[in-house]
Amino acid sequence: MFTELYGYPCYRKILDNIRGKINTAVFGVPESEAAFIAAGIGKPVFMVAPDFLTAKRLVRQLNALGGDFVYMPFEDDALIFKKRSARSFSAEKALALYRILEGGNVVVPAEALMRLYPEQGLFSRNIFTIKSDEEVSPLYLASALTAAGYRRTSLVENAGDFSLRGDILDIFSPSEELPVRIEFFGDTPERMRFFSPETHTSLREADSITVIPVCDVFPEDAPSAVEKLKKYGKKLSPDARARFEAISSELETSPDNPWLLPYAKYSLVSDYLSQESITVWLEPKHITDRLQRLYKEYVSRTGFLMERGEIAEGVAESFPDPETALNAPMGKCCGLAFQSIAASGFFAAADTVGLSSSRTSSYRMNMQQIASDLDFWLKEGYRVGIFTGNRENAERLNAFLSDNNVALNIREDFSDSLVNGCIIAKSFEDGFISRSARLVLLGDNRLYARENVRRLSRRGKNAFLAVEEGDYVVHETHGIGLCAGVTTISGENGDKDYIVVKYRNNDTLYVPVELSDILSKYSGSDTAPRLSALGGGEFEKVKAKVKSGIKEMTVDLVRLYTQRERPRGFRYKDTGYLEEAFAQAFPYKETDDQLRCIEEINKDLSSEKIMDRLLVGDVGFGKTEVAMRAAFKVAANGRQVVLMAPTTILSEQHKNTFIERFSPFNIKVVCLNRFRTSEETSRILKEIKSGEAEIIIGTHKLLSKKIEYKDMGLLILDEEQRFGVEHKELLKTIQTNVDVLSMSATPIPRTLHMALTGIRDISTINSPPAERLPVESFVVEDSPALIRDVIIREISRKGQVFLVYNRVETIDAFSAGIRELVPEARIAVAHGRMPEKELENAVIAFAHGEKDVMICTTIIENGIDIPDANTLIVYDADNLGLSQLYQLKGRVGRSNKPAFAYFVYRENKILSDIAYKRLSGIMENYELGSGFKIAMKDLEIRGAGNVLGREQHGHMEKVGYDMYVKLLEEVVAEAKGEESPSRKTASIEVDLDAHVPSGYIESSEARMDFYRRLAEVSDYSQKTALADELKDIYGSLPKPVSNLLDIAELKAACKRVGAEKLVINKRQVKLVVPNSGKILKAISAFSSLLKLETEGNNLSVNFRFKNKSPKYAVSAVRAFLEIAGSDE
Repeated sequence: MFTELYGYPCYRKILDNIRGKINTAVFGVPESEAAFIAAGIGKPVFMVAPDFLTAKRLVRQLNALGGDFVYMPFEDDALIFKKRSARSFSAEKALALYRILEGGNVVVPAEALMRLYPEQGLFSRNIFTIKSDEEVSPLYLASALTAAGYRRTSLVENAGDFSLRGDILDIFSPSEELPVRIEFFGDTPERMRFFSPETHTSLREADSITVIPVCDVFPEDAPSAVEKLKKYGKKLSPDARARFEAISSELETSPDNPWLLPYAKYSLVSDYLSQESITVWLEPKHITDRLQRLYKEYVSRTGFLMERGEIAEGVAESFPDPETALNAPMGKCCGLAFQSIAASGFFAAADTVGLSSSRTSSYRMNMQQIASDLDFWLKEGYRVGIFTGNRENAERLNAFLSDNNVALNIREDFSDSLVNGCIIAKSFEDGFISRSARLVLLGDNRLYARENVRRLSRRGKNAFLAVEEGDYVVHETHGIGLCAGVTTISGENGDKDYIVVKYRNNDTLYVPVELSDILSKYSGSDTAPRLSALGGGEFEKVKAKVKSGIKEMTVDLVRLYTQRERPRGFRYKDTGYLEEAFAQAFPYKETDDQLRCIEEINKDLSSEKIMDRLLVGDVGFGKTEVAMRAAFKVAANGRQVVLMAPTTILSEQHKNTFIERFSPFNIKVVCLNRFRTSEETSRILKEIKSGEAEIIIGTHKLLSKKIEYKDMGLLILDEEQRFGVEHKELLKTIQTNVDVLSMSATPIPRTLHMALTGIRDISTINSPPAERLPVESFVVEDSPALIRDVIIREISRKGQVFLVYNRVETIDAFSAGIRELVPEARIAVAHGRMPEKELENAVIAFAHGEKDVMICTTIIENGIDIPDANTLIVYDADNLGLSQLYQLKGRVGRSNKPAFAYFVYRENKILSDIAYKRLSGIMENYELGSGFKIAMKDLEIRGAGNVLGREQHGHMEKVGYDMYVKLLEEVVAEAKGEESPSRKTASIEVDLDAHVPSGYIESSEARMDFYRRLAEVSDYSQKTALADELKDIYGSLPKPVSNLLDIAELKAACKRVGAEKLVINKRQVKLVVPNSGKILKAISAFSSLLKLETEGNNLSVNFRFKNKSPKYAVSAVRAFLEIAGSDE
């Protein structure tokens, strides 16, 4: 494919540099295009990915593009108590090492650079070939296979197995796709055949087989390595020495395991590379950061274990540091890096290449859009390859395109000769559009519906306050700290996982993962908070002060709660067929969330209590229709409805929508804003006073004292967060007994409002309409070619473009440049410093389709809905806040057409880490409804400030949002005369091997999700539900994970009975509980096993077990707590 790749001028410089052995950095390339380039290099490729998931995905992409790549696995560092590698792992590793030696192509995750491998010379010398025409003894081969790490079995099923049955030798070498059966006559191979490992039936003849070793340590090196390990083993603790002695005999007889490798001859994977290889790095900064983090964690852990005599000396020293691991391959062969961030580090580029590319859209089988885009690309001279996954899909797509006058050829495999376009009946993940190469590759997963990545769901407040490594966190007792990730600490009965929290003076707190609910993410200030001091009661004093401040609101809270409970004096009646007819006039099918919200509001209106409800939903999720159902019910009952919007434009849009829906039912809708003349305003005021105007829509003008409402029944506030406290207070004075429905796309977390239950209720719409599609987001470097291509593409499909340029001083000059770049586009300009009439005219012209492109500042952030605006371009996106970017993205994709958002940063600009994380965040949270996750920081606090006021916001900064809510819940409960919610968590020490093995849930983020769910377990049913979910996603439960779930259930049971402490180990089983009737009932049931003591005001229940395991004790205590916690 090298010749074909050289035919693209934009790639030519890369290939010339590779031939000249010039290290080159390439910018502006998505992952799939990096795979396309790597597959066509024409030299042995050693490609390094940031993590194993990316590495495996790259292998699939590279092979779909005609490459011949294999994946290099990595395993956790080999400590003395670890088991040997699985056979499949050893075989996969051996194949990758062999391929590197033979000049083949390999993709490795970054971790593989820091692992130890068999010494390269020994590995090479133990490769041998068996040929059908060369004599060799079967017994000699059996001995050689054993020395190479092969396992003798009765039947060969897996790579690394062999079987000798009389004159028949079966071998499954990782170098071959299938095992080989050799029939001997004496020492002569009479016949060689490949056979099926499942059925063991012969498939085809073979001429030879190459046998590659699958062991880590070879027999000639094993004795000295074993002696070294025995020498170091003398310094182990008694328990560790016992474990070592149990395996020492096994080491003597079968030395092919990773325990021995640090003491034998070993190599790094880079030692296998030849000078002709090309090292290809995907995101070098990510690779460096990951290796540094892994190395720091490894040194910390091995140091801890070595101090306690749990591992032998010499292990830590054998682990290469990141600098060595990264520089070794760089010093041996030429390098090529695909980067999105220019960062100094190990990769020293002698030359750079900038390309203009982006990921392809996700079409989700929108065939018309595919045909339209394909027609556009071909007319523009692009080469196009569309992957369909199989022949049937290819023929179906080709038939549709033929009907739309687009003719393409179907191919079974990928070829770079894509002139005139082709359909490839093969699978390819993702895809890219290269404007530099004028090339499009569209993967089948982008053509069809996107597959959902399964992971444990986040529930409740954790959707907003998910703790990740590097976050500031709040511990309920110790205060604000910094989460430093999760560590595994070895105990008497195995490993346990702990969340590491750093405090002032570099103090460290280890929180058991099953108690992670006592940690919450700090959110309350834009600046980094001051870390608390560990111990000393400092944070308890801060909490007491904050709670005292909250209590100052108590009078207002009680007053508001009393007002809410006061009856309005009547109930809205069900108008029967009228409401049904109005609902049927809605042209779309309601979502389940919409129907639930409609029912909740109807229930409020049908009761005698005054409604004060907040309706929250992401942009375009159908909040307006829900509000219109409430408005219809109130208007049909003869009372007026007032809808207030923050902008004139938005109020006009609401007017048009309401007139269209309500006019068939003879309900009069009027609008009062700056667009009305003085004569129209005078007439509307009279209609409001007389009651002729039944639905009144407007802006702040509706707050004027000149307006006299005849009988206002419902007030609807759209974009509630845009209204200040003074506006809301004024609204309350207009008329009493008014129901209020506020709408906001701003994701104010429901936890705050549930804490303020006495003030308002909340309804949420979490699911999008059926035909809504997520907005495709791209983070790209500025390129005139990109901007022109994006604008022309949108205009060609009869759409419109928002182009955000947030610098008023230079916006006119910028607009002139865009007009010159895209002369065929009709362009409008809008910003806040324009005269009001000029601004309104520009927006109206764009809304009516008279302009193709609106160049504007962030004034479009709220409230402008243009159904045909399906492309957004944001300049200098790295200067905007994350939630601001998300709000801007919400301005497009308001219809069922695919929509696109391009977040552009300056050409050759080096992004800060903060900017990179921000832009990465907008890419990661692309799904509909992501506003509840992505906008937590500033939108949550802005919403809280509106409810609580500035002084209370200051209290929130001291303790963080989540702790503030907990304290607020206590105050509100006290204000209502209710019992304050309990925050007590039992101290639990259970000496079981309880942790998540790294190979079970490999993603650190997914592991943290599990820990959060674990902390939420409240009973047996929740434990089993979580266990089932884990098994469904990750496979059968390892014993340490099962133990974690048991401990979580114990913790929940302790909380139900108010237990203070639980200790389970070999020496004692002790439960400290309050002296209550329920406890006495359980004590009676277990009396023969118990010894009772007093501990302060509590009972100390001691279980007397003889020679019972901690697991048995866990079951017994659980049964005891079930009796104590039952209601019978």
